[in-house]
Amino acid sequence: MFSSQQRWLLFIVCWIVIFCQVSFSENLKNQPLRIYQIDVNTGDAALIVSPTNKYVLIDAGDDRYNYGDTVLRFLRTLGITHLDYLIVSHYHEDHIGGVPWVVYGLSGFGSNDSIIGWCYDRGDTYTTSMYLNYVNAVGTKRRTVALGETLDLGGGVLMICVAKNGKVLSGDSVLPNSGENYRSLAWVLKFGLFKFFTGGDLVGYNVTGERDVETILAPVVRKVDVMKVNHHGSRNSSNNIFLDSLRPKAAVISQGTHPVNNNHPHQEAIDRLVAHNTYIYQMNDNPTGGTIPNGYGRILNTTATITVNQASFIINGDEYLLDGAVRDGACLAIIVPKDTIVAGTIINPKALIKNLGNMTESFRIRCRIDNAYNYTQIIYGLAPNDTITVTFDTAWYPISGCYQVVCSTEVFGDTNCSNDKQTTTLVVAFYDSELAGILEPMPFSQFYLGDTLIPKAIVKDNSAYAYPCSVKIFCLIRNSNNLIYFDSLERYSTPQTTDTIIFSPLVISGLEQGVYQCSMWVRRENDLVTTNDYQSVIFSILDPNSITEEKISPIINPHPGLIISMYDVSGRIVKTIATNNFRVSNTWFNNILPGVYFLQIDGKHTKKLIILPK
Repeated sequence: MFSSQQRWLLFIVCWIVIFCQVSFSENLKNQPLRIYQIDVNTGDAALIVSPTNKYVLIDAGDDRYNYGDTVLRFLRTLGITHLDYLIVSHYHEDHIGGVPWVVYGLSGFGSNDSIIGWCYDRGDTYTTSMYLNYVNAVGTKRRTVALGETLDLGGGVLMICVAKNGKVLSGDSVLPNSGENYRSLAWVLKFGLFKFFTGGDLVGYNVTGERDVETILAPVVRKVDVMKVNHHGSRNSSNNIFLDSLRPKAAVISQGTHPVNNNHPHQEAIDRLVAHNTYIYQMNDNPTGGTIPNGYGRILNTTATITVNQASFIINGDEYLLDGAVRDGACLAIIVPKDTIVAGTIINPKALIKNLGNMTESFRIRCRIDNAYNYTQIIYGLAPNDTITVTFDTAWYPISGCYQVVCSTEVFGDTNCSNDKQTTTLVVAFYDSELAGILEPMPFSQFYLGDTLIPKAIVKDNSAYAYPCSVKIFCLIRNSNNLIYFDSLERYSTPQTTDTIIFSPLVISGLEQGVYQCSMWVRRENDLVTTNDYQSVIFSILDPNSITEEKISPIINPHPGLIISMYDVSGRIVKTIATNNFRVSNTWFNNILPGVYFLQIDGKHTKKLIILPK
């Protein structure tokens, strides 16, 4: 029996396992299906990669011209070392010739057990040496597929065999003959709303040695999104009854350019595809083949890659919306930036996005801020009716100004464009309050005991794109020893205005004579310039009872080591000297204009001096 602690631990482990399984399952829903029609020139080879990374190889190209090696190198490029299924459509050498290259290349000669799950073919035998090479390569992994057999590739991908040896899933069949093409295996692949058809070298006309399988297969397959065109696009393939039923949006023609190309694709097949409004992806240019009219297809000269999501599929960059898929990515709101921010604020734009479609989606979201910012972010696996906040990775460092912000979803095939975009106006404000000057006390001015000092200052608001907001202004007066005055005011400041600030009066009484400092400063939230917030001035306070008046003519003989400062009536210092044990004579006053001055000794004792004209 388990103890209570062990039971609790087992309970936690079980929930972790369940959570991991659910998370893994949900993740698989968001993975694409990939189909590669490999460029093997005139032959055929296709690789299917399911969302659960199961690998199916259908045919492997021709043994001539080393196209089997082309398939092998393609698998190695994708890091594939194991094939869950190898499918051979029929026994012509341009389809099975490359199989030994692939099998022996992946595993080494005679060791196919480790690299093949099962190899499916139509059964029976064939008389060519290439057929024998194929049989020897796959060995015991060879199996005869049953009509209607279904391969589960995981992630919601199913492959159903719908034709084999001239028989179709409905029970219809064609008269046997000596031909090999009409015996080809045909498969329908399904993944959600997506359907894909591949049928080897099936034909749609009763020609020498061949039988029309396409006509009896058409009602079995019905509507598909993409088809691999039968028999390399020969004139005997893709008949009108077949195309009427399948109505593919796109078709891939696997054909080549080397001399063994039979002039594929033929113009007759191309014309029938064009008449059914099917866009054609031709694997290689062939000057001796037919010509695709402008606007109805293109020549790839490379592998055709089909990427299938839940709502759309993409072929070499061209996207197609799946029938029944409703795609509607809505931008509900711009979360960041909002209305007004301060210059220099670092922001990562954010938007609220909702999937109003009926499929789990991946969306591209774009944010533009005039010409200053233009970035995209991709979100993956957003379920129907779910919302998500998208944060753009790239930060923005705004400068002051007025901007238009646009956030939008970019979804191919969006059924409702009216909700794709949100627009707002952003103001990036610049805040700066400046203490432009101190009006009172003036620098080096003098006040007497009994005077009233009313501190005043000029405050300037240099802000731009900003609303009026609170500004605090402070005034402080002190001498070297004591704080004698402090006052503050708060007011709403308007951008681009200048104001005179008047503090409460200071009645000067009971103070020592001497030099004082008046400091003023401003404070505001979000002030971006602080070097212009503060100013200070020096002024003097004098005791009128200690001031004597004399007409200067005698020599002044202060004590050694004292500091003598001379001020004019505005309080501006005119001259300063340290006595340093020498006499101060009348020559010290040379070049001083006549007038009234104050001589301050050691910052304490003051004399009123009158300098007379000579």
